[in-house]
Amino acid sequence: MSRPARRAPWRTGWGAAVAAAWTAATLAIACAPSIDRGSPEVPSPAAADAGPRASPVATPAPATGTDGYVYVARSRRVSVGLAEARGLTPDEARSVVDRLAGAFEACAARLGSLAPGAARLVVLLDERGRVTGSDAKLAPGSETARAGLLCLISPARGLSYPSLSPAAGPPASWRGARGFAVEAAWESSGAAPEAPRAGTGATR
Repeated sequence: MSRPARRAPWRTGWGAAVAAAWTAATLAIACAPSIDRGSPEVPSPAAADAGPRASPVATPAPATGTDGYVYVARSRRVSVGLAEARGLTPDEARSVVDRLAGAFEACAARLGSLAPGAARLVVLLDERGRVTGSDAKLAPGSETARAGLLCLISPARGLSYPSLSPAAGPPASWRGARGFAVEAAWESSGAAPEAPRAGTGATR
């Protein structure tokens, strides 16, 4: 994906939109440093062989402080970067990202053609793993919105998530707000995308 010369317009107002998704008693995921400070570049899919079933390939993000992704899963068409997770163990959070990447890949294969795009998504969960709310921001374009809605947002709301585990820590450790925030980027079908560059801060 080409690097925009300045902060992408679709990212503006993200913090306020995500804050509105949280209940009044919780803090928005987007208000945490890993979301709100200098948004990291949305990872691009890799051109590497993703296998016969296009399974996601896990790519731990480099340690770049709050500007890096916690974890990245990439497949032939999409990369999904975990910006933050609350009330989930590290293994649970990585599994969520892998499943989102796999669901996107399967959806893209069904669609047959895909317009390139990017999105940021926050999903809120209750203690039983049920989705209680979500908020998303999509790059401009009707075809991009269609791909994001069908292949990222809808699957994210339909997936089953783990119930709260004691290993995730007490509510005070994740500020009483359970959920996760991801960024995704996808290429058009048949494109030769770039390798992921999580945490480079190239969105400005």
